[in-house]
Amino acid sequence: MLSVNKTARLDDGTFYRLLVATTEAVNNAMVHGNKRDPSKIVEVECHLAAQSIVVRVRDRGLGFDLNTVPNPIEDDNLLRESGRGIFLIRSMVDRVDFFFTNEGTTVEMEIDLTKTL
Repeated sequence: MLSVNKTARLDDGTFYRLLVATTEAVNNAMVHGNKRDPSKIVEVECHLAAQSIVVRVRDRGLGFDLNTVPNPIEDDNLLRESGRGIFLIRSMVDRVDFFFTNEGTTVEMEIDLTKTL
């Protein structure tokens, strides 16, 4: 991500948001999507435009049901040691979408650069 920031020249706050969201997406892809299988790859793409930066993280997993992901700020989940990745991603980026195919899952995250000027 540092090489992305050399080109994008993001302010510290925007870079932090991008770094946290991407780290969470990659960790989720490795642990949950690929089930820690070292033979399965995780792909990361970054697209920079004047108005936005878009990062896509792809795994080779079977996907999941977004409706079954527990809300980490509900009382029963506050003390859980995991389960905050999607919540963090959603709070760090301006848009997040999930795409599920037979080849795996893609998380697409966008930060609107016009909001950070």
